[in-house]
Amino acid sequence: MLGKSLGNLHCDLGFFSVTKDYPTPKSYQNGYLICKDIFTKYIYVSILTRDRKAPSIVRAFEDVKRQYEKQVPGSRISCVAFDKERSVMGNIVQNFFKEHKIKFFAFQHSSSKSKIAENGIKLIRTTIARLRTIDGNSLKGWWKLIHPAVNILNNQPIRVGKKFLKYKPSDINLENQDAYAQDQEDASKTLIFSQLAIRREDVESWKYKVGDYVKVKSIVTSSAALGQKRSEINLDPDKFIVLEQKAVLTPSGTIQKLYICRNTEKSYQETFDEYDLALSTK
Repeated sequence: MLGKSLGNLHCDLGFFSVTKDYPTPKSYQNGYLICKDIFTKYIYVSILTRDRKAPSIVRAFEDVKRQYEKQVPGSRISCVAFDKERSVMGNIVQNFFKEHKIKFFAFQHSSSKSKIAENGIKLIRTTIARLRTIDGNSLKGWWKLIHPAVNILNNQPIRVGKKFLKYKPSDINLENQDAYAQDQEDASKTLIFSQLAIRREDVESWKYKVGDYVKVKSIVTSSAALGQKRSEINLDPDKFIVLEQKAVLTPSGTIQKLYICRNTEKSYQETFDEYDLALSTK
């Protein structure tokens, strides 16, 4: 039985380009914050009406936090994962996470960076486009339709593989989460749920252990000289220390090895694939 994961959110910033199809006033051109619960697939959104600077991001996260606590009474947001957005990486937003005891994970280098929030953005755009075909909605701006669109998505049956579960994202709470997890597992023994952790003890070998110092492979270049091909792997100057080994089950049923690391100079945490790392000296 896989563990519970309520309160783990993958987040991103979405926006609509200013086109004739989406004429957007200046006050809404900064887009919106989207956070998607990994376990329940519930989507939370908060529109950025001022700018994309840190204080606006904090206000949006405060809004999402209120939405989450209303949706799942008795629970709280335990961690968020985000791209390396400059305003999110700064002290103002990071202090907000620390104040509310929310763990933060940054994705950038890893080619397996979660697409959960990005897929949520695509679903929102598609649903808004469909809503605009309904009489009375064709001239409405996206900011007036985004919450109805999200409500539609949160009330559709959850699909695992080709099977629809009896649960909708809006159904899941602290009382029925175990039953939902079992229903999800029963739906498919190989495609249980992307990004859900499995026991690290079940993984045969780990290339890096907790406490190892590592660097990130950043660029692979190739050149041909006199008929010979040469490849070179460059390493970022930043050094990390491995804090935790984490195994996840991919949609194809394979086990993926991830490492939660801390930057030795800047102290932020980041998650990497095993093949993205190279051993470094202390």
